[in-house]
Amino acid sequence: MGEWQNGQWVNGSAFIQPPESDATRQSGLLYVRSHELALSDKENSQASLPFEVVSINPVGAEVRVELAPVGWQSQELWEAKLSHRSLSEKRLSRGDQVFATPQVGYFFASEGQSSPSVLRWPFLAPGSLMFEI
Repeated sequence: MGEWQNGQWVNGSAFIQPPESDATRQSGLLYVRSHELALSDKENSQASLPFEVVSINPVGAEVRVELAPVGWQSQELWEAKLSHRSLSEKRLSRGDQVFATPQVGYFFASEGQSSPSVLRWPFLAPGSLMFEI
C-alpha cells in the first residue's frame, strides 16, 4: 500500500487505517482480492482509495469494474467485482470517481513476518462502541 505514517498506510492521496496490531505498524504490501473490495461515492475514516471508473464489463453473474488510481501510485489498474444488483444501485458510469474500501486484506509486512496478516474492515477501534461508515 505505502508508507506507515501516523497510524495509517499512506500512498499519495490514498490512505488505509489498519486494525491496531504490532504486525501492521510498519510499511509493507496489502493484497486485496477484487471480490473483497467495496465501492462508494464517499471516502470514510478507515480507508480512502480514490479511483476513476475506467470500464464496466458484465461477465455472467457478476460485473467487473476496472479502476484507475487517482492521486496515488499503483503499477496497474485495479478491478472490483460487483453483482448486477449492486451495480444498478450504485449507478456507476465510466469516468465516475469512486472510493474503494477493502473488506478483507492480506498484509505482507516489510520486516519480520513470513506469512500475511489477515485484516478486516470496517473494524471497531479499541475503546469504541461505534464505527464510521
